[in-house]
Order: sequence, then C-alpha cells, then structure tokens
Amino acid sequence: MYDIKIVSKRVEKEIKQLGEEEKEQFIKVIKLLRENPCPLHFDCMAVNRCTSIKRLKAKRLRVFYLIDEKNRTVRIGKVGHRESHSYGVDIKSWFK
Repeated sequence: MYDIKIVSKRVEKEIKQLGEEEKEQFIKVIKLLRENPCPLHFDCMAVNRCTSIKRLKAKRLRVFYLIDEKNRTVRIGKVGHRESHSYGVDIKSWFK
C-alpha cells in the first residue's frame, strides 16, 4: 500500500474547486493509487517524456503525480480538468 501526499496548498485549492462529481472521481482515484500507482483500467502514462511523473485520466479529471517506490509514496502535484496549458509548462516545478 502506498501513502498519498498532496505536495502544496495549490493542489489543495485545486481539489476544493472541483465539482461534486469530480471530487467523487478524485476520491476513487486516490483509493486506486494507494493500491497500485498505475491502475490498468485508467489511462495512466508518463508525461512529456518524463518517466517519473505520471498522468492519470478519469473522465474529465486529470491527476499528475510522482511515484516514490523507495518510500512507497505517491505525491500529487496537480489536479484539474483537461487543459492544454497543463502540458506546456515545466511539470517538474509542480513537485518542488
């Protein structure tokens, strides 16, 4: 089982701004990530050729996260809707 960590107040704010249906999806995603950081029945893949940062798609919701296998931790770096500007930024900065 993996621990889930929210990396910043910005991510907490993104979660609070989600609609009710998206919050339910987020809770479902978190439960799955605790068991397996790359669940098969969701679109889970590396982002922008950065193999350490993953993106999980659940309907319209996107969760960007970093897996720390050594400490068995999943660090959530961004939560939101499908937005083109999410992919054009330095995604590593979300995890600092």
